[in-house]
Amino acid sequence: GGKVVQKRVNNLKELIGKYDIVINCMGVEANKFGDDKGVYPIRGQVYRVNAPWIKHGVMAGDHYILLNSETVVLGGTKQKGDWNRDVYVKDSEDIMDGCAQLVPSVRTAPIMSEWVGLRPGRDSVRLETEVISNWGKKLHVVHNYGHGGSGVTLSLNN
Repeated sequence: GGKVVQKRVNNLKELIGKYDIVINCMGVEANKFGDDKGVYPIRGQVYRVNAPWIKHGVMAGDHYILLNSETVVLGGTKQKGDWNRDVYVKDSEDIMDGCAQLVPSVRTAPIMSEWVGLRPGRDSVRLETEVISNWGKKLHVVHNYGHGGSGVTLSLNN
């Protein structure tokens, strides 16, 4: 009987009286949005390449090759505290060199894209409930974020 609503929210208090419960999975933006200054970005940079000959994922050290729906993901970086979403040339070189040590043929794979994502880091996961009140009305909030930096390596089909 629940309903999922996706919308821009500037303050959780604006939801009081409109909803009974809110699941807060804000991620890395939690430190900008609310009062949780313990959240920090973990910058992850990856390639997506067209390599249909690769049939198995490989992970060793900081590098990984993961099958995806239509591409193969080569990664990656795990840089705490870096908000920059630009692709760094040095990181690109390190990723390609490291992944080519695992599977040399990735060097010949056409590059479909390079991208950067910011994953939510925190000293401990925030998984807790809170009740926010205003003018006698209450909003139940479940906070669930700060799970850290595994990014695409934990996804099933990006």
